[in-house]
Amino acid sequence: MEDIKRAIGEKLDSLRSAMSREELAFGQYMFNNGECQILTQSGEKVEVLFSEGQPVEEVAIFCEREGDSILIGHSLEEWNRYTYAALLQFQHELVLLDNASHLEHIKYSREGMMKRVLQERRQKAFAAKYRVDWADNIYGDHSVTNENGIKYKVFLRDFENETGYSNSRDAAINKLGTTKHIMYVFNQLKENKNLYNRLGKTCPFVEVYLDPLNEYRITWFYPHALSRETELLIRRFFGNKRYIDDDKTEQFSAFLDESKSFGNVVIRPEVYQKIEKLWETQSLNVLRDKYQPDFSGIRANLYEYQKGGIRFAATRKSAIIADEMGLGKTIQAIGAALEKKELFGFKKVLIVCPASLKAQWKAEIEKFSGEQAVIVSGLPGERAVFYRESAAMFAIVNY
Repeated sequence: MEDIKRAIGEKLDSLRSAMSREELAFGQYMFNNGECQILTQSGEKVEVLFSEGQPVEEVAIFCEREGDSILIGHSLEEWNRYTYAALLQFQHELVLLDNASHLEHIKYSREGMMKRVLQERRQKAFAAKYRVDWADNIYGDHSVTNENGIKYKVFLRDFENETGYSNSRDAAINKLGTTKHIMYVFNQLKENKNLYNRLGKTCPFVEVYLDPLNEYRITWFYPHALSRETELLIRRFFGNKRYIDDDKTEQFSAFLDESKSFGNVVIRPEVYQKIEKLWETQSLNVLRDKYQPDFSGIRANLYEYQKGGIRFAATRKSAIIADEMGLGKTIQAIGAALEKKELFGFKKVLIVCPASLKAQWKAEIEKFSGEQAVIVSGLPGERAVFYRESAAMFAIVNY
């Protein structure tokens, strides 16, 4: 393995001398941005799939031994940005396989970690090439389109600390109150004084949202004086606070109903999701108390601890079955999937396992249940068709 890694390193050095700066920059960009997806990999060959929309879809990089030498080759006519990116990916994958390699880790305080991740997002925001469709006011909602054509909704809330709302996944989990999209919009307003002066300064609605700076509690925002009717509604549910405590979330459904007649109240989708999740959890708790499976869908005589494992997993959104090796965790997982089909109408189950265990999972599913199991393979497009059209309940893939 070391001689292959050394040969790849030498080949990369020679390409950096021989290829144009433009080709090298494009190849490095594709590698850095995760546009190379590994299809197959061994110690001496890797097949790489490039992101959709690239002129080249797939490249193979391989190593051939000739005496004491190792030749690095590829499946295209010449070395270019794609083969260079694929070779970088091959080198990266081999490093990950090296058990002797390790990363030096730095310990961060919470404050230090927040400073670091904010700086990372700030750098991305300043380098971004987004397009903003501005609302008629400084608050929003503004529409931000990234380089890939994906649109995000942005609302600016705190102009001093530069926090706000975005409907991106990052905003939903980072507990920062900002994202690179929010930073970008704030920066555009600061740099373009004419734009800032042209936009209205009145917030167009009362926003009800999950506050990432306060443990994602349900919170309201409006920077101006409330109308009498709106104030009565807000005070009845929030009291004198800007947020409600989590133990009051269950009663907040009434606010959702009453606010529908108020045209100036916007409730973010995440608020509905939090309440739905609460009701779902409570429903599962009630079901768990009443649930008595007969295990008739499983073609095996189960031990009591296996029945307990199936009962435990079947009535939870997520679960870990952590029995010792050899105690039948696989059949418990299969049984839990079958019970979820009965209880909730599940039609598809995805099994993600090591490549060496895919055939074993297929055999055990078909042995212990009356369901079909299929090992999924092929290019991403082919896999997507399978997931959409296959009648099999179980789809098995490796990680």
